[in-house]
Amino acid sequence: MHTRLFALTVILVCLTAPALSEDFVVVALPDTQNYSESYPELYDAQTQWIADNLAAQNIEFVTHLGDLVQHAATLWQWDNAKASMTTLDTAGVPYGTCVGNHDILYPGDYYDPAGLNYLANFGPQFYQGQVWYRGASPSGLSNYEIITADGREWLFLHILVETPPQELAWAQEVLNQHRDKPTMLSTHRYLFKWPVIGQGRYSDFQYTFEPPYRPDGIQANDLWNNFVARNKQIYMVICGHNAGEYRQVSTNSFGLPVHEILVDYQDGYGNGGNAYLRIMKFRADQDLIEVQSYSPSLDSYLTGDDSQFNLTVDFDSHVTTDPYQQTVRFQEGEGGYAGTQDTWINEDQPSTSYGSSSILVVDDDTTNVVFPPWAPDYLGEALIRFDNMFQAPVYEGYPAPTAIPLGATILSATLRLTLADDTDIVSPEFYIYRMTADWNEGTTWNSLGNGINVGTDTDPALVGLFYGDNDPDLDFTRSVNVISAVSAWSAGAPNYGFGIIPERQTGTDDGVEIYSSEAPPLASPPESGRPAGRAVSPRPALDVEYRYTVLNTPPTIDAALAVSETTVNEGRQVELTITATDPNPLDPLTFQINGIDVSFATGTGTLSHWVLMEDDDVYTFDGYVVDDEAAVYAGTVQVTVLNVDPNIVEITDDLTVGVDEMFTFSALAEDPGLLDVLTYRWDLDDDGQYDDFVGETGQWSFSTAGPHTVRLFVQDNDGGSAFGQFIVTVVAALPGDMNCDGSVDFGDINPFVLGLTDPAGYDAAYPDCDRLNGDLDGSGAFDFSDINPFVALLVGP
Repeated sequence: MHTRLFALTVILVCLTAPALSEDFVVVALPDTQNYSESYPELYDAQTQWIADNLAAQNIEFVTHLGDLVQHAATLWQWDNAKASMTTLDTAGVPYGTCVGNHDILYPGDYYDPAGLNYLANFGPQFYQGQVWYRGASPSGLSNYEIITADGREWLFLHILVETPPQELAWAQEVLNQHRDKPTMLSTHRYLFKWPVIGQGRYSDFQYTFEPPYRPDGIQANDLWNNFVARNKQIYMVICGHNAGEYRQVSTNSFGLPVHEILVDYQDGYGNGGNAYLRIMKFRADQDLIEVQSYSPSLDSYLTGDDSQFNLTVDFDSHVTTDPYQQTVRFQEGEGGYAGTQDTWINEDQPSTSYGSSSILVVDDDTTNVVFPPWAPDYLGEALIRFDNMFQAPVYEGYPAPTAIPLGATILSATLRLTLADDTDIVSPEFYIYRMTADWNEGTTWNSLGNGINVGTDTDPALVGLFYGDNDPDLDFTRSVNVISAVSAWSAGAPNYGFGIIPERQTGTDDGVEIYSSEAPPLASPPESGRPAGRAVSPRPALDVEYRYTVLNTPPTIDAALAVSETTVNEGRQVELTITATDPNPLDPLTFQINGIDVSFATGTGTLSHWVLMEDDDVYTFDGYVVDDEAAVYAGTVQVTVLNVDPNIVEITDDLTVGVDEMFTFSALAEDPGLLDVLTYRWDLDDDGQYDDFVGETGQWSFSTAGPHTVRLFVQDNDGGSAFGQFIVTVVAALPGDMNCDGSVDFGDINPFVLGLTDPAGYDAAYPDCDRLNGDLDGSGAFDFSDINPFVALLVGP
């Protein structure tokens, strides 16, 4: 019985000190169609400047934004474009090109979706020897490049104008394989900038003015929503097509900024663009790209806000290093693994067990009886199983897995077999199935039930196959893709291993012998590429690459929801607190009060949230802490808020008025209950009833002389109240009292003169005093005839 122990080999990565940061330049060539048609010398000037400044500017890459030519069917235009771009080839400059609409546009608005002339001049066949050129889409019309600059790898993705879904699927696969590389996406038609209509990504409205060039192509907003925004590593989308310059910043699904840039000089700059190009200097250590627009023909820079600017890019935040993607080998005796079960079953010896054999025979006739020809063929079939491959799912806070967590996504799975003896006559096939019937190393032909029965003892679908090669001197190893079987086990199907069945070939009677888990190490054969004589294990091996998901563990409430005071007056604040910890130190925690997000932390933290109690009542607060997947109840508290009476802060001062003289009164009160509504009621007739006026301010007069008390009652809507008052002294009019102080004396002289000479000035200086107090001769008017009576009144009889 094998000891079923298992361990993953831990790979230690040696980190070296980082090199000093080195700035580098990426150049964008937008829409060279006019140059290819009419100004080839300007196209040459662009690429020659790049070649001449390769070292001085540290130019690492050039991206062409499409429309290399004006007319895709005109071959001499392709010749011009090819000649100019060959300057980059000669100088050894890595570059990529986009296919624009003019690169597939033929006369008569005919589009060549295959892009034959583009492929004839810029197809992938021209770049196969370049280490930076990593591949093209199946159509050849999209491509990607990877360069190393400033100590890291950078990916440049060029996609066909209005990319069809299948082209985009290819591009997605590229990004999935390179999520650790910051990515610049270059395409042709994506942004617009038009007078009056505006600027931005093409919408349905803009497509009514300029319809799609490809009926199967994805449109700009769909490209953003379904591709750009969902791929964290894309930090920039740069395009041409529409003449002019424009830029905007959008936020992707990961909350990261993505710079979207339009650059195209074909109109408005003279000579089809006057050779202007876009220089982008990467200062990665500063998270910065410095952008300039330059013409090597004019030796001139454009300096507008959309021509010269800086972009902030946190490149590290855009990439992903995946600690949950692992590769493991299951092979008896390697890395501490001891879980292989294997045997073979023999139709000629149906009750014999071969569990301790060092070889597994898979043969369509184990007896190899050829004569007489009617002698029966006796099959040999093999069984191989790798136990202890899987463990329970991994939750946050758990140790790293020591086996494949159930539910993991299997990225690749390869069964590797070493043959002790290959076929010698023909090349039969050997079929591998996923077993669904249990077995062990003591299993025999009979105990299994007359050998392996496909569809009964196995899943009916073929997992894979390998061939005998009829050449005993060459390949003695077989590698078979068994991802379907390992994926089924990861999804929960029982792991009963593999069954290997030979192809029946009448009259050949030839099979293979596979080394079993009991086989001793072998010296490396010369053709293996290893040092001669070095011991290697021939035992069956299963290599699996997988990605697992760490399942969420909810946060722990370390201190439940608490409140600083349970009874307070309205207008006071209370503090609510919660403390929580998540087993994943990188999990974002959201603290919620009554379903509203009020605070955040990462991994662990304490909520301290102040709440202003605006009105009297009994308030209930429910607390929750939410990580990226689960909400945990943090408790409930209640706060009783008491009503507080309003407070009168302003009221009219005591005043003196004449009989029947209108006066203005007002008051202002405040209440700590911010939701309270205050009502102002006035008692103006001194009857004890506050029913004469309602409101903060009003006017009133009294018809009788003497003191009058004006009283105020302020009440909030919760029953709280406050009282205030002031005194109004009403005096009868006194002839000659020009300052209304209740007496006639020398103090009235100046007001008297002012009233005669400047009536408006008097009214302004004594607004509460009637100028007709100076009518002393009974004429009904205040004029110069009143001077003598006024003097007589002052000096007496």
